[in-house]
Amino acid sequence: VLERWDQTFIGQRAIAAMLDARPRDIQTRHICSNIEIFPRDDGEATGITYFLFFREAGDMGGPLALTGIKMIGEYHDLFRRSDSGWLIARRSIKIIFRDETAG
Repeated sequence: VLERWDQTFIGQRAIAAMLDARPRDIQTRHICSNIEIFPRDDGEATGITYFLFFREAGDMGGPLALTGIKMIGEYHDLFRRSDSGWLIARRSIKIIFRDETAG
């Protein structure tokens, strides 16, 4: 499950469709830091990750002009252990700061 802005996407197909629908001429990067994991029991854990979000228009044929950080936020995650290892079961994105001129 991905909770992003005022939308909730459930399942890998829904999340993939949302990502595929994004404009192809927009490049984004997320710089993540200060990851903290809090075990709940043998099969679950929660976590928080701080991120910086960059978004620029253009082709990745070369470096793009950098206009600045667009957002600073937090990922709030629920992890579950599966047969193939730990997976993110739910991610909620919380925006702390946002460049209102970024659109």
